[in-house]
Amino acid sequence: MAGKKENRRNIIALGWASFFTDLSSEMIFPLIPVFLVDVLGAGKAFVGLVEGIAEAISSLLKAFSGILSDRLGRRKPLVVFGYSFSAFSKGGFALATAPWHVLAARSLDRVGKGIRTAPRDAIIADSTVSESRGRWFGFHRAMDQSGALAGALIAGAVLKWHFADIRNVFYLSLVPAFIAVILLIFFVKEVKGKGPVPFALAVRGYTPGYWAFVGVNTLFNMGFFSYAFFILQADATGYVPYQVSLLWFEYNLVYVLVSYPAGFLLDRYGRKKGMLVAYLLFITACVVAGTVSAQLTLLIVFAVYGAASSMYQTASRTYVSELAGPEKRASGIGIFYLFTAAGNFVSSVAAGWLWSLYGASAAFALGVSAGLLSFILGAFLFRETGNTSQ
Repeated sequence: MAGKKENRRNIIALGWASFFTDLSSEMIFPLIPVFLVDVLGAGKAFVGLVEGIAEAISSLLKAFSGILSDRLGRRKPLVVFGYSFSAFSKGGFALATAPWHVLAARSLDRVGKGIRTAPRDAIIADSTVSESRGRWFGFHRAMDQSGALAGALIAGAVLKWHFADIRNVFYLSLVPAFIAVILLIFFVKEVKGKGPVPFALAVRGYTPGYWAFVGVNTLFNMGFFSYAFFILQADATGYVPYQVSLLWFEYNLVYVLVSYPAGFLLDRYGRKKGMLVAYLLFITACVVAGTVSAQLTLLIVFAVYGAASSMYQTASRTYVSELAGPEKRASGIGIFYLFTAAGNFVSSVAAGWLWSLYGASAAFALGVSAGLLSFILGAFLFRETGNTSQ
């Protein structure tokens, strides 16, 4: 858009808010599968159910909050409320004494994520220009996962050298969660949408290219199951809880190192190529995880999985924000997440069911199948946006 100036203060403030929120979240989320199975006695199918329901709730609300943001023509209040809700929910994990308590706490946390994500991504897109949008989404992804990196390292240190009880890590996670809320309140400036956009307009009128992207990525997410299953594979291979946290540290380190370069490559070579590379990386991670169970091999798996997640998240957020267009950007982002939710729910529940009945290889075969089909369809159906978008 000619003459448009970037609002870098917004992008940087949102980056730091995501840093502290993910520091809080990733101190505890990688430990939840182990906590459920080893401490509370839940089955692996229940782990899949927890992840599936939590992500479904999150993405359903992403659609609602995106449409609401465009309807109101405002972003910031929804972003602040969403981060605040997640912060207050963190104490529920420490107080859990039964598997369903964890399900409730995880679901409440995802309510907050669902409310904030589409308006936040819309602020980032509205605060940038097309020529550098991929890099700024990459920057945000890097800050987000840098917090996850720090959270995994802190959790591993606490479990190893101080308080072996996982619940102590859950309590400690409350501190950075509330720091993020303070940053949002004082440093993010409202970016008004093109609205108010009527509800009927917010849910229709998207281009065939937008729906092709949504459809293929829904298919991909039917195999792009939760990280919990990679962690369960590590647990089954003999990693103890503090080692799981350090393995998660490796995943996040690779994610951070890839994010900004991934955004740069998106700006230079196009969004379509980035999506296809992400699919191939995830297929590779699943093939190796499902066929080799050695501890050393899992170090490679988590590195490739980190690169796949980083490329996918950076490319998909950049791509959908452009395909949706500036008039109803938050709505388009939210609807994309809604369909992503359907895929995530299917993949997490199906992977848990397959693992319980047929073993880990069957669960990872699901990821390979969905990834390969999505790559083929994406190669034919995706179109480039790049610098021609608004």
